[in-house]
Amino acid sequence: MLSQLDGRRKGQVVRFLFEAELIKGNTPQLYLGGSIVGPALEDDKIASRSDLTGVDLQHLFLIKLNLTRVYLESVNFRYSILDEANFIGTNLGKADFTGARLKGANLSFANLKGAIFNNANLRETKGLKQKQLDEACGNDKTLLPGKLSITSCHADYQPHQPR
Repeated sequence: MLSQLDGRRKGQVVRFLFEAELIKGNTPQLYLGGSIVGPALEDDKIASRSDLTGVDLQHLFLIKLNLTRVYLESVNFRYSILDEANFIGTNLGKADFTGARLKGANLSFANLKGAIFNNANLRETKGLKQKQLDEACGNDKTLLPGKLSITSCHADYQPHQPR
C-alpha cells in the first residue's frame, strides 16, 4: 500500500502514525492488522486538516478518535470499530465502512458522497442527516438511526481503485 503513494502522502501517513504514538523508540512496530488499544488512539486528537486519502484502516479498533475536518476520501474502514469517533466536517467521500460499527460517532457536516455502509452499524451515530445518506449507499443490513434510510449500493460499485 505505501509503495503506491507519492512521497508527500507517505510523509503524511508516517506523521499520522508518529503523532498517534504508533511509531516509538528505535524499533518501530506498526499494528495495522488488528486492534490498537491504549492512549495512542483513545480520546486523542490525531489530525486536523490533514489529507489521508486512500489509507487502509480496516479491521481496527479506533475508539474516540478525533478526525475533525480531515480529508479521508477513499479510506478503507471495513470492519473497524469507530465508536465515539469525531468526524465533524470530515471528507469521507468514497470511504468504505462495510461492516464497521460507529456507535456514538459524530458525523455532523461530514461529506459522505459515494461512501459505502453495507452491513454497517450507524444506529447510534450523532449528527447524521438524511441529506448525507442520500449521497451514500448501503444494504438491507445497514443499521440506521430513527427514520433515516439509505439507497442500496450497485453490485458493481467499488470505492477503492488501485493507484
